[in-house]
Amino acid sequence: MSSILVSLDGTSENCALEDYPAATSSAAAVTYSDQDGAVLACGGADLTDADRCWSLAGSTWSAIPNSGQTHCRFDSPSVMVEVGWWVTGLQQTGNYSCTSYSSSTSEIFTGEEWIPGPALPGDGNYPAWSCVVNLNTTHTMLVGGRQGSNYLNDAWLYDWRSQQWTRTGSLNQARYYHGCVSLDDQGVLAIGGWDGSYVFTVEKYDPALGTWSLQPNLPQNIDPYYPIILNHNNQILGLFYGEDQIYQRSEENGEWSVLQGVQLPSSFDNYRHDKAVLVPGYWSCNPAQ
Repeated sequence: MSSILVSLDGTSENCALEDYPAATSSAAAVTYSDQDGAVLACGGADLTDADRCWSLAGSTWSAIPNSGQTHCRFDSPSVMVEVGWWVTGLQQTGNYSCTSYSSSTSEIFTGEEWIPGPALPGDGNYPAWSCVVNLNTTHTMLVGGRQGSNYLNDAWLYDWRSQQWTRTGSLNQARYYHGCVSLDDQGVLAIGGWDGSYVFTVEKYDPALGTWSLQPNLPQNIDPYYPIILNHNNQILGLFYGEDQIYQRSEENGEWSVLQGVQLPSSFDNYRHDKAVLVPGYWSCNPAQ
């Protein structure tokens, strides 16, 4: 994939960085590590790249230790936790091919090596096309997904200190192919997705009550399938399939609108093909500091 740095301040121009070094297409998982001051990425469409990982801390990508598992480039949600970068999701078994729902991955990159991640809740299998999001510094949520023909409204909390999963309140609407984002100390949003048809609903998790409440829907003119949702200094931003604009959620009333003055270099091709991550404001076309 082409690596593009997109300015969100509306004053700086977008600029191209070195292309992601996998042989073809996009990464499976991408994050920004404050500890490393770098973008971390693993995987690719070809099986030969599925366990390869790189970092971008300047103008070029550099190899980091290979992953111990092959993460599916279509479905590998990940979050930064205290111990490192947790990557889970389906396993990739061939070029452009991932496993059925019965096989999943879970491992953590500590910054030096990959170690086993937590076993997954319920039957221990990853609910495909779910989302993973930090509730706070000690708890991570796994929300929704699909197992076989069942669309899930399940939500689970993982306590990194006790290393235990606990089921919490269920979503109002089952969904997969959706996006999730942390609201810092205000909870979590689950956004869009699919349940046999497009899901335009948005739900907010209240950590004090352990319940989900419906919020204003996404606009009906966007595709809610495989979005990427980001929290930029408490401003919730959404990238949606076929759109070259970024949407923002109003902090006052929860309504969605186009973020003015910012445009992607081409239409976003949804999470299956395009990934996005926030980087600090000091990055530029040559972000090495």
